[in-house]
Amino acid sequence: MGFCIECRRGAEILHAGQPSTISANQIEQVVDETTQVSTPAFKGGDEVRRATFAATTAQGKFTWHVFFSTGDADDCVEDVSLVSAPSDVVVQLNPEFKIRDL
Repeated sequence: MGFCIECRRGAEILHAGQPSTISANQIEQVVDETTQVSTPAFKGGDEVRRATFAATTAQGKFTWHVFFSTGDADDCVEDVSLVSAPSDVVVQLNPEFKIRDL
């Protein structure tokens, strides 16, 4: 069975003292940038992978890594980490992602 990672909630940012939101539909997965970051410790264990998501806005380009586990248990998002953002922007809340079965 396949799955996809979808952005469920956008990011909240602060630019020039003004709060703003990057909508979920502006944040897209970067094709061919999903990598395995850990292998299962035992047969049937989960492995952790990292997918890259990005958004380009009027303020500039934002990039996040989404760490997720796959294995015999349910697939799930483990963590979301901001990789890059314009220097004059503060990301107050990272986007939220969810794994959806296809």
